[in-house]
Amino acid sequence: MNKRLKFLLLFALSMIFFVSITAVFGCGGKDDEPNNENTKHFCTFENDICTSCGNKKGSDGIEYALIDGTYTASYIGSCTDKNIIIASYYQGIPVTCIDAISFNGTDIVSIEIPKSITYIGESAFNGCSMLKTVTIAENSALKTIETKAFFYCTQLESINLPNGLEFVGLSAFDGCSSLKAIEIPKTLTSLEYGTFIYCSSLETITIHETFKKSGEMAFWSANIGKIDYKGTIDQWVNIEFANTHANPMRWGGDLYIDGEKVTKVKLENVTKINANVFSGYNLLEEIEIPKSVTSIGTLAFHMCSSLKTVVLPDSLTEIAPQLFEACRGLEYVIIPENVKTIGSGAFNGCSSLTSIYIPNSVSHIGANVFLDCNSYLVIKCGAREEPLSWDINWNPDGLDVLWGQEE
Repeated sequence: MNKRLKFLLLFALSMIFFVSITAVFGCGGKDDEPNNENTKHFCTFENDICTSCGNKKGSDGIEYALIDGTYTASYIGSCTDKNIIIASYYQGIPVTCIDAISFNGTDIVSIEIPKSITYIGESAFNGCSMLKTVTIAENSALKTIETKAFFYCTQLESINLPNGLEFVGLSAFDGCSSLKAIEIPKTLTSLEYGTFIYCSSLETITIHETFKKSGEMAFWSANIGKIDYKGTIDQWVNIEFANTHANPMRWGGDLYIDGEKVTKVKLENVTKINANVFSGYNLLEEIEIPKSVTSIGTLAFHMCSSLKTVVLPDSLTEIAPQLFEACRGLEYVIIPENVKTIGSGAFNGCSSLTSIYIPNSVSHIGANVFLDCNSYLVIKCGAREEPLSWDINWNPDGLDVLWGQEE
């Protein structure tokens, strides 16, 4: 290899290294000059506690990198401690970030994160299978926990998410099968895909009234015990659950509001019920829906096996697809005269339903609406004959249909 080629290769490698160092997943861009000596804070420790700021002494051996004027915990380095403490200051300058993959796969048992940390990078603690506790300091400045930050920390039992946290990346706690409780702080208003997948020991999850949106598969196989919701039932039905597995109810969570287990629901000041909001909630026995409601989303009552009677309001014009799918205890439902559309699979698996009336206003019915229902179910229709606009498979099991009926 000639000298020119060697030079170009070395130059390219150096540039790649420079870019990788300066793009530390939100921890900054370029190395800055150190802070002015007058603004630096040098801790003086007594019994490993700073006598002036009260912060704990950081674990020896951890490597830090100066980026944009503050330090990032970049690598476990020569540290042999199992109980890790991230320093608040390094060389007199604040430590504000924990870098991507910085402790990935290590055998640490606990970690204390100071209030100066604003950012935890992607896969920072990914695969730390011995990690049991994560303690984030009070009044923490933490804003972001990136993708897979605690992925498959299978022995992690506790972590306190601070108020002020605004973003948690996808699969951040995926596989944390020993995690017992989690509180979603008020400032964290949404979850990404798969945040708590396979958190199979969750006894309690606390959700505040500020929570707005839960991403797909956020609670897949989470096996939750209690959902402690700090809002009202009207606020709950306006949460956007991306699919049924985005709702902690789907994986066994019992909903509590004001300390009371929810079995009977009376909605008041709402105009819609979002998709998936009661999916899998087998404790729901009754629901009262006001006339102000004009739409109810897909799968809203999916698998509500204790629900027996539903009176839908006259303001409703559509029964969404799979709305009552697998409501095996549903015995009676009134479809209002203003309904024009019944979506596919709307009553699929309603095995206790013995009679239902479809008003003449219904001009469209989707496929498999009455699939796997009670074989004795009688469908009474206001129409004198089957409308051509109804799906050919709306009644796939050939249940008895009476045409030209009145309710």
